[in-house]
Amino acid sequence: MVEARAHSLSARPAPISREPEAEARAHSSPIAFFLGVTWLTVILSGVTQWAVRGESPNAYYIFMGCFLPYFLMFRLPQVARLATYPQFWLWVLSAGLPMLLFLLGQNDPWARAIVKSRIIFFSIVAGSALVLVAPDARRMLRTSALIVLSFAIPICLIELVVPNIFSTSEGRSAGLYGNPNDASAALLICLLFALDDVRRVTNRGLVLLSVGTVAVITTFSRHGMIFAAALWAWYALLPGRGRSRDRDGQQRLLVLLGVVAVVVVGGALVIHNVNLNEQAIGRLRSLLLGDVSDASTMGRLDKARSALEVIRGNFWGRGIGFGTRNLMVPHNTFLYFAIDYGIPGALFYLTILAAGLLSALRAGWARAANAILVSLLLFWSSLFTHYAADTGFFSAAFAALATGALILPREGPRDAERRRSGQ
Repeated sequence: MVEARAHSLSARPAPISREPEAEARAHSSPIAFFLGVTWLTVILSGVTQWAVRGESPNAYYIFMGCFLPYFLMFRLPQVARLATYPQFWLWVLSAGLPMLLFLLGQNDPWARAIVKSRIIFFSIVAGSALVLVAPDARRMLRTSALIVLSFAIPICLIELVVPNIFSTSEGRSAGLYGNPNDASAALLICLLFALDDVRRVTNRGLVLLSVGTVAVITTFSRHGMIFAAALWAWYALLPGRGRSRDRDGQQRLLVLLGVVAVVVVGGALVIHNVNLNEQAIGRLRSLLLGDVSDASTMGRLDKARSALEVIRGNFWGRGIGFGTRNLMVPHNTFLYFAIDYGIPGALFYLTILAAGLLSALRAGWARAANAILVSLLLFWSSLFTHYAADTGFFSAAFAALATGALILPREGPRDAERRRSGQ
């Protein structure tokens, strides 16, 4: 009997590792969390975009100088961990290769300005990545995004009746960003950071998404409004976790109908009570009717054709700063890089985007739904803006994808049991 008992004890399965659950419960120190949220809030609020575009780099130098002691004293050990992320090295090359080309002879003032912007943008991505190499990086992103949204959304709504003197486009809300298209992209990034899990329909998520989408509409950015509509459908209709299929489908259908009702009623009230200028009305008409003959769309198409003419026959590009020197704004990041760096430059940027998407896809929809949507947003925005890799708030999205900060930890046995029991 003793021998049989010993045999039964030895046959028991080995203890299951609790490491994923411990990782999920881990937290940074209060100081590290506060400083990380502060960094990300400044980045997402658009303050640093002026530095990247060369309009006020001194302010960014001061900002970076304030955080440099923190990075050197407390985050330096994380540099070694950051070096293990393949996407980080792509960003090292994004600054290193232009610097090398500059040193090898393309040293005119325009090239110098472009190289400076590439180095500054890399420093923002690297700083954000250092902040996000933390056990509660997802919570940092969510907290900072909610802080930014608490200011950005009301400002966008107020601009419907009080003009923003800093806006580059009259009659369109620009929020904290000065540019309506920037405001639209930043709002969408913050919404994806702030939503706990796009697979879960919650009352807080519904309210946040509804109000945020209305704010996106006030920018009259067509690609922003299209993505926001797709996000509604994603949030409301795709299968979620922790509910039966029938109940899940019914609840999400009610959510979708509720969101549509809010947007339709709110839009009707805005149109009836707010004097929209011709540009805003034209953008709405173009979007709703599929009319691409408006001045804005035709202007974008003309600029894209001009960029393609420059790229054609110049496989290696026209040199750093050529696009900026000749005021070429193709409203497409791939074309923007191809003008200066040729087809290899456009393919390199595509590689960065693809690496972020593939890393999220490898983690799976169940763990990386938010990361997949952020990656798709970067692809989408790159088709309609020429500065997706030159604007501060995009750097937080690139850093989140590079470090996997938006990917949920694997479920431990307790988490799985809690989910099955509906707790």
